[in-house]
Amino acid sequence: MKFSIITPTYNRSHTLERSINSILNQEYQNFEMIIVDDGSTDETAKFMKKYENNSKIKYLQMQENKGVNAARNFGFKHISKDSQWITLLDSDDEFFPSALSNMKKIIEKNKELNYFRFAEVFTNGKKACYAKYDGLIADYEATVSEKDIYGGWTATLNKSIIQKGFKFNETINGFESLNWFELSKTENCFYSLCVVKLYHIDTNSLTRPSKKDWSFYQNCKKGNELIFENFGEDMQKFKSKKLAPILYELG
Repeated sequence: MKFSIITPTYNRSHTLERSINSILNQEYQNFEMIIVDDGSTDETAKFMKKYENNSKIKYLQMQENKGVNAARNFGFKHISKDSQWITLLDSDDEFFPSALSNMKKIIEKNKELNYFRFAEVFTNGKKACYAKYDGLIADYEATVSEKDIYGGWTATLNKSIIQKGFKFNETINGFESLNWFELSKTENCFYSLCVVKLYHIDTNSLTRPSKKDWSFYQNCKKGNELIFENFGEDMQKFKSKKLAPILYELG
């Protein structure tokens, strides 16, 4: 079983090494790490030269900054033919050494499923996500309502999902819920409380910008509009806790 780890990065040369090292130090070594440079203007390209002879690292450069969703989609296009599973890691976060080996064990025990989510913790040890119980299998209703699941999870997908056309919405930055909601219409998701990722909040990011300019609010407005237009009725029907905050933000 081979994993492809997709890592988009933009001006993160100061945090990228900890993400890379966390992958290179995995107990399970059958992987490739695909780092997609989303038009960085810092020292990222220079920094990545130290890995140019490492066969496990693919460094791809985009000509201009197009956002994290476009960078992930670009990474999907460069997955090796012998890879079977795709997972996501941001360039300021880390996988625990046992992450891939634990993913492999859980996937092998649930061979009928193609879509998994694994738990994350913050650097202070607090949980970044919640599930009603370990091994919960969520359908579309459970996903949209988020009654028994919420927070940040590490998504891991069978390659067949990518081959069927799954990709992130490039008209906005972030708002991955749009894509996960849509995917849950055709794929049930296994939620594992096995912790695989250390989630850092000490860096500037899309959801934690040091300065919230007009483009930030424009993106938030568009993302919320898309969620409401595509899933608003179902969120209301399934009594989603997210619907009220979305309507408040739009208001």
